[in-house]
Amino acid sequence: MVAHHSIGFRGDCPRAFQAIAERDAATARADAANARADAANAERDAAVEKLRQSARKMKDKGFSAADIADLTGLTADEINAL
Repeated sequence: MVAHHSIGFRGDCPRAFQAIAERDAATARADAANARADAANAERDAAVEKLRQSARKMKDKGFSAADIADLTGLTADEINAL
């Protein structure tokens, strides 16, 4: 009969705990990086939406798609889809 404590973990526990702590720290760093990327994407999306709103107003005032594209950086297809 084999005793339960002889399965090989006695000397490895500190290393296992350290590996778990390192994994948790790496996960926390990745989560923080993802949160920063999400915030940057949201900021970019808001800026693009402001450009679309401005382009929509210009289009309503009779500006040409080419002029709107020059002013906003949107493509003619994006402007025509408004």
